[in-house]
Amino acid sequence: MKKSLLGTIIFKIYYIILKIFPQKFYKYIIILFEKLIHYTRKVSLDSTIIFDYKIQNTSFKIFVRKQNTQAHYTYTQLLSPGRVYELAITVCLNSILKYEKKPIFADVGAFIGHYACYVSKFLNYDLPVYALESNKEFCNDIKKSASLSNISNIEVLNSILSDKEEELFVYDVGVINPEEIKNKKFIDKKYLEKVLKFGKKVPATTMDNIFKDKKNIPNILKMDVHGAEGKILAGSNKLLFNNINYILMELHTDDDLKKFSPGFTKSKIVENLIDHNFNCYLISPHSDGFTNILYQNPNNINNWIGIKLIGDKSGKIALGAKINLVCDNENYNSIVESGGSFGSSSLMKVMGIQDCKNIDKLYITWPRDQSIQEINNISVNQYILVKESELGYKEIKFKVGNKIE
Repeated sequence: MKKSLLGTIIFKIYYIILKIFPQKFYKYIIILFEKLIHYTRKVSLDSTIIFDYKIQNTSFKIFVRKQNTQAHYTYTQLLSPGRVYELAITVCLNSILKYEKKPIFADVGAFIGHYACYVSKFLNYDLPVYALESNKEFCNDIKKSASLSNISNIEVLNSILSDKEEELFVYDVGVINPEEIKNKKFIDKKYLEKVLKFGKKVPATTMDNIFKDKKNIPNILKMDVHGAEGKILAGSNKLLFNNINYILMELHTDDDLKKFSPGFTKSKIVENLIDHNFNCYLISPHSDGFTNILYQNPNNINNWIGIKLIGDKSGKIALGAKINLVCDNENYNSIVESGGSFGSSSLMKVMGIQDCKNIDKLYITWPRDQSIQEINNISVNQYILVKESELGYKEIKFKVGNKIE
């Protein structure tokens, strides 16, 4: 019996049963089912689960230890057929592994070994795959996942990484220096108390130090370190200049960076990578404004303007650029920024301007040197392209399959 037919039958039976009860009881039925879901998840956490995972022709196993809440939640979401963990990064990684002549992969923030196991099986050769993880229990999980998958070339490094040799506190999934942030206004005092009370103080080192004596040095990095990416990359200058060709990184919010990489912002991290001769791209499974598909709400009766920026000195995506519109003596402001995982917010800034008939002035503050570019007299309800190195603007015409250059 097909799943869709079975689902229809179950729905109709449930519908008939539900109609027996007065509607005033529905809220209690909803609460009951929510409780059942909660208790089911709680019971599942008491079990260790081995996930058989397959991406196209590459199969491996993932060891999910009991009481590992994050892992249980992540991998139970992947039980449905066709679901792929972090699809966008997996697609990009596949292309890189095929293109790079001698790929040596390092997963920084390896969690329980998903990417390390996948890359090892995908490449199917003896060169090392590095899995760097600050949590000792996760390191043991990686080793068990590798063993279950008959993998012998994953080198698990239980490493605390920073931009220098220092002592840090490991707490939950974060690594933090309380001294750097204790006097900051933004910090959650209760969180800081938990770090000091329950965190474990350990020595930290740099990624340059980790790999300085290695025979095989990585040329591909995947990084998801919960906001510590600013400090870790700052401690990887030699690697970035001499070895690394690709970085697949989850760039976290500025609030996370303030906590775990004090002194760094998303803009500063991207600028630093550009200074190391990296081309930076936004990767997202969503339809972003700069990609080749545009969704537009035809029911919006207010006027609007869509602005795509391409930087020169400020980097191609112009991360951190500020936009100010002056229209009928009203000011409208926005900033070019990435959102959550892999920058899921759009870098094409679409700004509502109410019933404004014409934009009097557009000011762009470019992030690299804070220079201000002024453009006058812009028609509304169009998409425009502004380049840091050029005067004026160009109208963007969207066609499926075309890119904005």
